[in-house]
Amino acid sequence: MKVEQWALLISAVALVASGLSVWYIRLQAKGVGVQAKVAQAQLEMIRDQWHDLRAPRIHAYYHITESGGHEAITFTNRGPVDLGHITIETGVVGHRLIKGLAGSSKVDHVGPWPVGHGESYVINRERADAGHVTFRVTCVSRDGTETWTVPVACEIPQQPPTPRLRTAVPSS
Repeated sequence: MKVEQWALLISAVALVASGLSVWYIRLQAKGVGVQAKVAQAQLEMIRDQWHDLRAPRIHAYYHITESGGHEAITFTNRGPVDLGHITIETGVVGHRLIKGLAGSSKVDHVGPWPVGHGESYVINRERADAGHVTFRVTCVSRDGTETWTVPVACEIPQQPPTPRLRTAVPSS
């Protein structure tokens, strides 16, 4: 074989090798793309789990106010995050035992609501009987980056009877 033939043969082998190399790199790039999509899905799953773990635990309890003797419910932020805004809605979940809180079916509390902080709201009864009430509470983190909607339950006793005024009977 002449030198020109060897050169032509080596060039052909080099051309086939470079073609195979390009094909293999593209195959690897597709694999990297698939791996990137899988990694993105895993990251979203971890982010969702983290969001769920940080969901606020709001506690509600019924009581009679010391000033005025009104029925009220206190909602307390039990953590794990400080909140910047909450919205409490009544009559959304379950039966309507309560018409509203502080005269409204939807209460917005704007401002910092740190862990351990509680707010009381006077309740407006729909019915006098006892029961289980669930409120829908929408919470926004203090930095405004996360939002949660959590059900908050409270047991309401039968409405206490209103005191009757006695009228004086004239003596004869």
